[in-house]
Amino acid sequence: MALLDSEVVPSSLVEIAPILRVANEVEASNPRVAYLCRFYAFEKACKLDPTSRHRGVRQFKTALLQRLEHDETTRADRQKGSDACVMQSFYQHYNKTYVQPLLDAADKADRAQLKKAYQTDAIFLEVLKSLKVEVADEVLEAHTKIIEMIQILCALDDDDDIFEECPPQEPIGVEEFKLKGENADQPSLLINTIEEGNKQLLEQLKKTNEQRQQFLDIQSKTYALKEIGEENKILLLDLSSIQNPHIRSFMEGEQTRILQKRNYQYRC
Repeated sequence: MALLDSEVVPSSLVEIAPILRVANEVEASNPRVAYLCRFYAFEKACKLDPTSRHRGVRQFKTALLQRLEHDETTRADRQKGSDACVMQSFYQHYNKTYVQPLLDAADKADRAQLKKAYQTDAIFLEVLKSLKVEVADEVLEAHTKIIEMIQILCALDDDDDIFEECPPQEPIGVEEFKLKGENADQPSLLINTIEEGNKQLLEQLKKTNEQRQQFLDIQSKTYALKEIGEENKILLLDLSSIQNPHIRSFMEGEQTRILQKRNYQYRC
C-alpha cells in the first residue's frame, strides 16, 4: 500500500501533515504505531473539516480511510496486545534511544535534529493520549524533562522556533484526570466513520447519476431536434427537380417514411 505523502495534504488540513510525516517515518520499524498515527490524523481531519467543504478534503479523507482499512485488515499479522501498550512502549523506546541522547549532548547536537525529535516526541504523546488511557507517570515525566531542556536551549539560543508545528500540550495530570471514566471504542469509531463515508459516497453517486441522466436527456433532445431539422429538409425537397431517378425514388420513399412516423407519433 502506498504511503500517504504529508506534502499532498490539503491546505485546510495542514495541521495533520507533521503527524502523517511521522507515520511514514515509523512505518518500517513499527507498522502499528504508524497506523495509530494515521488514525489520529484522520480523527483530527474530521474535526478540522467535518463536512469536507474545502477543496480536495473529501478525496484526501477517502484515501486516508482506505489506507486505514487496509492496515486494519492486516493487524493480526503485525502487532499483538493493546494499542495503548504498543504506543506507550514505542514512545518510551523512542525517547530513550533517540531523544535523550540528543539532549545529553545538546550543546553539540544539531538544532534541526533536536527540533524534529521534540516535534516527533510531542506527536507520539498526543497519539497516546488520544487512545483515552491513563498515561504512565514515567512517560509524562520524560516529556516534562524534554520540555524543560528545550526551554533552556531556546533561552540560550534565543530561538522559540523549536516549538512550532507541535501539538498544544495540556498541563501535566489534567488530561489524565479528564480521561478517567471515559470508554472510547476506537473500532466503533472507525466503523461509524466508514458507514458515514459510505453514506456520503452513495449520496455523491446518486447525485452523479442524476447529473448524468440530465446530460443524457439534454443530449437526446438535442439529437431529436437535429433529426427533425434534417427530416424537414427532406420533406421540403422538390422531387421534380431531382434528375436522377434512383435518388428521386429514394427521397420519395424517405418523405413517405417521415410522414408515416410523424403521423404515428401524433396519434400516440
